[in-house]
Parts: sequence; structure tokens; C-alpha cells
Amino acid sequence: MAHAILRPTVIRFLELAFTDDATDIQVEEIQVKSTSRLLNVELKNSGIRQKLDLIILTIKKADDTLIFNPTADTRIEVDDTLVVVGRAKSLTALERMLRS
Repeated sequence: MAHAILRPTVIRFLELAFTDDATDIQVEEIQVKSTSRLLNVELKNSGIRQKLDLIILTIKKADDTLIFNPTADTRIEVDDTLVVVGRAKSLTALERMLRS
């Protein structure tokens, strides 16, 4: 209840994004495979933000460390797990890019 009072816009966004069936925003985690075409590519050159309009919240590295709000220079590496928010169609496209 305190969060709703102190951060009403955050609460409204979360409710809209994750409970409204009419909203096409999802959060997914996608693991990078060794066959990915984005392997060893920096985020700024990946097209994830520019072409797919997705936001990477976190990258979990193979050693289980988490990189919150990764920089544009962060490289996508094998066995990384990307936590991404965006539209379902774009998430599906990214999943194909990271797994093949």
C-alpha cells in the first residue's frame, strides 16, 4: 500500500504492463546460445534497442553475476541470459537471434 502512495506512476505502469490483457508488454529471459548471430556483439551494435525497440534490464552472466542496466559497450556472450522488456513480437524476434 505504501508503494502505491509513494510511487503511483510505477504501480500504474506495472499494472498496465503486466495485468492488462490489451497491453502487449512482456518481460522475458532469453539465454544466448553459441550459435547466436549476436555473439560477441556490443549492445550498441546489436540492434536490440534500435530495431526491435526492446529494453535490456539485466544480463546474467555464465558465472551468475548480474549486470543491471548494462552499458552500450557490454558484449553479448555465450550463456548470458538477457532479461528484456518489450512487445511480444520483438521478443520473439530477439529469441530467434539469440538462439540461432
